[in-house]
Amino acid sequence: MRSGQACETRRTSLPIAVLVLRVGGDVVSLSAALPIALVVLVLYLVPTVVAMVRAVPNRGSVIVVNIFLGWTLIGWVVALAMAARSKAPVL
Repeated sequence: MRSGQACETRRTSLPIAVLVLRVGGDVVSLSAALPIALVVLVLYLVPTVVAMVRAVPNRGSVIVVNIFLGWTLIGWVVALAMAARSKAPVL
């Protein structure tokens, strides 16, 4: 570089307002990924919400099965079945 010439630099960093997430090689905007993640989380916790609203006696078991085994489809269905089953009649 000769003296007296201005050095040109390129900014490669992203502005703070544009946050991105790299998913499998693709770049996804967080503004697009966040609502999807929230919907997935709400759907994942449906058995827990059903158990709490219905005040089932085994709601602790439903929560444990949902949190730890809900990622498998079978665990999620089992937790939902536990949360939706009818309560024992009060004598």
